[in-house]
Amino acid sequence: QNYNYADTIYINRHDPDDPNAPVRCRAIDVIEEFNKFDNTNLKRKLEVKFTNEEGIDCGGLLTAMYEQCFDDLFDSDNDYFEKGEFNTFVPANNELDKNRDFINIGKILFKCLYDGRYPNVQFHSVVYKFLIH
Repeated sequence: QNYNYADTIYINRHDPDDPNAPVRCRAIDVIEEFNKFDNTNLKRKLEVKFTNEEGIDCGGLLTAMYEQCFDDLFDSDNDYFEKGEFNTFVPANNELDKNRDFINIGKILFKCLYDGRYPNVQFHSVVYKFLIH
């Protein structure tokens, strides 16, 4: 892939309410960062920096962000997706105020696939059909 520019997103992996909690990034933080991107940004190189952590993203931080984001999206506390047929996930019937989040989740999924990473969950084919339209 030929990248002309790099975009950097900053993700806070620490729970401000519990400093002893495991270090994880939350899907909502990634969704908010992707809200800043328009569709032309999605083909540009993406670098991840976790706030208050040292590290240069040579691919591992990006992979960790995708993995933790998708893990969090399918956590039982979040109601974005539900299990459909063949053990795949489909969007849950949610309030309309989550539409913007689903647009950004689509951006995250597209970017993940474009970057050669694969989500650690299996989406129903209908999700991919919406992604290409």
